[in-house]
Amino acid sequence: MSVETSGNIVMRVIQEQRGWLIPAVASAVLHGATAWVLLGGWWQEAAVDVPATRIQTQLMMLTYEVVEPEPSPVPEVKPAPPPEPVPDEAVVARKRLEEERERQLRDKQRAEQVRREEEKALAEQRAREERIAEEQRLAREAEQQRLVAARARAEAEAAAIAQYQPINKSPPAYPRRALEKRIEGDCTVSYIVTPEGRVNKPQVIEEACDDPIFVRPSLEAARAFRYQPRIVNGQAVAVHDVRNTFRYRIQ
Repeated sequence: MSVETSGNIVMRVIQEQRGWLIPAVASAVLHGATAWVLLGGWWQEAAVDVPATRIQTQLMMLTYEVVEPEPSPVPEVKPAPPPEPVPDEAVVARKRLEEERERQLRDKQRAEQVRREEEKALAEQRAREERIAEEQRLAREAEQQRLVAARARAEAEAAAIAQYQPINKSPPAYPRRALEKRIEGDCTVSYIVTPEGRVNKPQVIEEACDDPIFVRPSLEAARAFRYQPRIVNGQAVAVHDVRNTFRYRIQ
């Protein structure tokens, strides 16, 4: 269909209808034909010149790790100290009185403790002195007993010796070397007097001999002694630990 044919159709319709609607219809048809021609041609050119576009989509999945942020340290908020109460004079005075009483009590307890310690030390000192005195008394008694025993033993020995008398008791010969060197001294010999009155097992007491040079003459002199036998219950008995001290002096 061309523009001309459309115009003829419009004119024929106008002639046939001849009314008030004819001009409106004709105008509408004319505008519609013009628009169709223009739009139809533009779409045909667009269809020929522009190729069809194919869009392809692809689904992709992304993974990710959620990192939680570290919590920031919360600063410690210290509560504000409560306001100090204003001390009451009566409370202060009562507190001072209580402190004074406590101080006096402590002083009294300390003084009592010092007194007890002094009494304890004095008692210990007294007990120590008494113990020392007792030890000294026991030592004196022991010494007295020892002296009494020694005296009794000496008296017994003297009594035993008095029961018999030496028959022969010659002095020892003075060693020549001692005379040449002008040596003097004592030498004690211990021996047993047999029931027959002879000397047996004479021995020199080392701590009672001033010089070894006097040992030999003292033993020889002791062996030559003769005693009257000791009689006990009508029988002659031996006498042990008989001692004789030889004195060497240069005349």
